[in-house]
Amino acid sequence: MPIWTGTIFDFLIALFLNPVWLLIFLLAAILIGLVLDTLFLFAGLGLVNGKNRTFGTVFVTALIGVVLGWIPCLGCIIYWYIIKTRHETGWGGAIAAWFIAGLIPLLIIGAIFFLVLFPLL
Repeated sequence: MPIWTGTIFDFLIALFLNPVWLLIFLLAAILIGLVLDTLFLFAGLGLVNGKNRTFGTVFVTALIGVVLGWIPCLGCIIYWYIIKTRHETGWGGAIAAWFIAGLIPLLIIGAIFFLVLFPLL
């Protein structure tokens, strides 16, 4: 006997009306987003030969970047400076690593669209 017999919409409504499950869902989404951001920044730092590329140090840098993302314009400059100092690269390397970390998800989404969704259209 299946655990859930309703539709996906019933499940989503039940999920978002229960505050405990909503909090668990939001925390899981934030953690998954941080881990993905860490992996993309790790790849970007690898391409610009950044130092201190352990998962923990890149995770902290990504966490700082998420917090600084709420500050328009100045947050980007501070984030570039943090990447530059924590991972011992120059300004160009920090900006390139940040740009690559943002470009990789777009390339993945584009590849999924053209390989999976585009043939269905």
